[in-house]
Amino acid sequence: MIIPDPKTPVGRAVIALRQELTELEERKDGWPGADVVDILGTWLALFDFGGSLPREFTDEEVQ
Repeated sequence: MIIPDPKTPVGRAVIALRQELTELEERKDGWPGADVVDILGTWLALFDFGGSLPREFTDEEVQ
């Protein structure tokens, strides 16, 4: 299991996403698709996907 590091921005973002999805599940007794899409859209907007990926995440390493 991967445990996000709350000392890093990415770790905090992952923890916040988990919390938001947990709260959604408690409110709606599940993960309604439209709500999840909204949450993920907002969450993904926090990241910069314009730069190069670190070597461990390149296609060569994934295959």
